[in-house]
Formats: sequence, structure tokens, C-alpha cells
Amino acid sequence: MLVKDRKLLPNAVTPTLYFAEPAIKLVFEFDFDLPTGVDYTLAVDTERTRIITGPMASAVGAVSGKTLTFELSTRTDRFDIQSQKEPEAYIEIHDENETVYLQDRISIAPRVDVGGVPPQQLAQYPTVTVMNEAIAAAETAFLAKSSTFTGTITVQRNFSSLLTVKSTLATGRTGIDYVGTERSFWAGVGNAADTIEALRNCWGVYDVTAAAPRMTINPAGLLWAADISINGTVSLAAKLAQIDAELAAGGGNGYVPMDCDYLTSGMVNLLCQPFSIYADILRRF
Repeated sequence: MLVKDRKLLPNAVTPTLYFAEPAIKLVFEFDFDLPTGVDYTLAVDTERTRIITGPMASAVGAVSGKTLTFELSTRTDRFDIQSQKEPEAYIEIHDENETVYLQDRISIAPRVDVGGVPPQQLAQYPTVTVMNEAIAAAETAFLAKSSTFTGTITVQRNFSSLLTVKSTLATGRTGIDYVGTERSFWAGVGNAADTIEALRNCWGVYDVTAAAPRMTINPAGLLWAADISINGTVSLAAKLAQIDAELAAGGGNGYVPMDCDYLTSGMVNLLCQPFSIYADILRRF
């Protein structure tokens, strides 16, 4: 039987203990090497509280690497009586230091010979290697599958990361596509050799429809944007170009320096001292 995280791994066969057996051999395989030099006890009872004080069946196991083997006798009066009252029992493996390695429930049933023929033994349980191979195959199949979901998906977890998106393609990027009815954008992180140079090693927003980067934050924390608008209509880059042109043409064009702490003009808050020469210019936004 395969054990992980102190539980029996689920599989097609339910472990069953048959009472009135001379001896039942139980083999437990863990996903780690077991300490040597200590005694391991397998305890079975219909009440968890009696596991330590006096179980209806117990055995001392033999350890070998990741495997514990027990020879458990169920031919006792207590096991016979309790197993006829309850269809399940608690099962626990602990060592002499009371360190618990397994806590779970197991089926118990009478052994009934039909025509002198005993029941068949349980099927072979999978090994750790077989289980790991099956899990790896399932993960590969899931990652290779492309699925389309309709509706709303809610992810909730009391942890700093709710969702991890990862791409190991050096020339690609790691992110999410946002596909609208008319325009599409991508947001995420450009990988080291991203085919779009502006996105390499940067977090960014890319206009897929226009095939142009719109905003990035580089590894130094510097923000770059293709342009910034004021009130959603006026281009800051265009307005600054206009100001530069007016200053160059008019030598300041009659603007009078001002002393102030803060100047508020629309969406612009500027600490204008000692650069107050721009105060009247900014009022024109």
C-alpha cells in the first residue's frame, strides 16, 4: 500500500482486513527513506482513541528503505467482536517515539470461504515509481491540452500568488492576451531574447492590433510609455513639442516667472520652484 502525507493514496482497490486470518502480510511503501534503529508499530482499532492505549490488533514492522512490512494477526477475540460491529477501522503507523507515519481508515470484513475456497487476495498496489510516472503523464497531457471555457472563473486563495503564468521560451514572452471585440492587448513579461526588443526583461503592455509596445517597466524600475495624454485627448509629447517650439521662437514668448509651492492645472500637479518659468506655459493645458 502506498503512503503519502500520512494517508493511503487512493486507487481502484480499497484496503481490506479480513478477520479470523492466521496472519495478514501488509506492505507499506512511503515516498521517503524511513529512519532505522527504531521500532514501528501498526495499530488497528474501530476507535481512534484506543489506537495508543490498546488497539484490537497491532504488529511490529520490519523496515527496509522506504518500505515497512507487518505480519498482522486478526485471530483475536477483540478483533472478531469489533469487526462484526463496524465495517471500518482506524489504522495508524507510529514509531517508539510516537512519531506518526500513517493515519487513515481501512475496511474490515469477515473472511468467508465459499465451498472451501478462500477469497482472492487483494490486487497489487502501485509502487511510488508507477504513481509518479502516471502523475507526470497526466501533467504533460493537461499542459498540452488547449481548452476554451465559457463563463466566469473565480480563483480565491489566502496566499500572495493566485495564479502563476510561466513560459520558458527565450524568444517569447510570459503573459496574458486580452482579446476585445475590436482591439487586442497583451500584458506580461518579455523573456530574455524576446523577438520584440522593447519587451525584453521588462513588464509591459503590447498593442497586438497595432503591433506596437505601449508601456514598459525595465529591470531598473524605470517607466517608459509611448505617449501620455491629458484628459484623454491631448498628447503630452505633442504639447511639450509645441512649448519647445514657442520658447525657441519667442525667447520665452513673454511668459513671466512666478514663485509658488504648487501649481494645479487640470491633471498636472507641479512643484514649480525654482522652475517657475514654466508656470504660465502649463496653464495653457
